[in-house]
Amino acid sequence: LHDVALDYAPAHVLPADGVPWPALERVNAELLIDRHRLEIRQADGQVSGQPTLRALQVHAVIDDYMADAPQLRVQGTVRGPGEEALRFVRRSPLSVLTAGALDRAQASGTLEVGLELRIPLDDAHSARVRGQVRFAGNDVQVQPDTPLLQGVRGSLDFTETGFEMRGA
Repeated sequence: LHDVALDYAPAHVLPADGVPWPALERVNAELLIDRHRLEIRQADGQVSGQPTLRALQVHAVIDDYMADAPQLRVQGTVRGPGEEALRFVRRSPLSVLTAGALDRAQASGTLEVGLELRIPLDDAHSARVRGQVRFAGNDVQVQPDTPLLQGVRGSLDFTETGFEMRGA
């Protein structure tokens, strides 16, 4: 695929009240179809509506889209300016899945957000996420009333059940 739009979790598979996952634009990738298996490999592109935010090394697969309970798995990295990366978190289901923990956060410099999603196509409310925000000397303020932390190194690991700072 060259220079295509990729909506890896389209609105019609999400609950009516669900927040959509941001689509990708200007994607270059490999598309493989093998019987009932659908796979997208090595996708790189930009996050829709956020041109400075890049999606890198995205891999998406539905092992058997004819199964009784098909599941979409997506892995990849989002990289860009801190404020753009945090906006991605705020405007996606990650905000709900992390109970809004980063909704008011601010960060300088470049951030990387590694993501692994598992979305049952017939029950998107049961989506699972595992991710990591990687800090490489960024200035970070988690809440407006918390101190500004300068030169933060380490990672914030999160799932749909909580989050934890590691090696910071």
